[in-house]
Amino acid sequence: MQLFAERPYAEVTVAEICERGMAGRATFFRLYESKAGLLSEYNRRLAAQVREALSAAKPSKAEDALRVVAEVVVAGWGPEHPGVNDMAQEVVATSSYVNVDAEVVPDLQHVIAEILVCGRESGELTFLPNERTVAWLIVATMTATVFDWFEFGLPANRPYDQVSSVALELIVRGLIA
Repeated sequence: MQLFAERPYAEVTVAEICERGMAGRATFFRLYESKAGLLSEYNRRLAAQVREALSAAKPSKAEDALRVVAEVVVAGWGPEHPGVNDMAQEVVATSSYVNVDAEVVPDLQHVIAEILVCGRESGELTFLPNERTVAWLIVATMTATVFDWFEFGLPANRPYDQVSSVALELIVRGLIA
């Protein structure tokens, strides 16, 4: 992942990735299939960062925990990560929305489902038919925001973090209503 922070995505080769990661080409392609396949690994690490941020913040409400999730995801997917964003654009161009959502972010969905279970058990989230479904909806909303940003760009008066926050806020308000 460090290579994508150092240079544009298109300039990073699989050979360099293998050399940096101390893995052979066959192992790389068995695990990831392509450079874009590293997106799953990036999102796994992002989910670990979410867990660390939740541990540090110790939010007392599910609503606040979901906001921590959004902050970490926005920070990880913001415009300041062009290599990762280029990788995601390749995934978007070669996959269906549902496949990307289901295959690339399962760790994040699991973290969110845990938050929702805690919220339901505490009585904070009164309408929660199935935490896995709602977790998928939250991740799908964040993913849709990223897809929209890649496809159409964002006007200067609507930065990515603001759009993502508004989308999450709509879901959170529905859950605690």
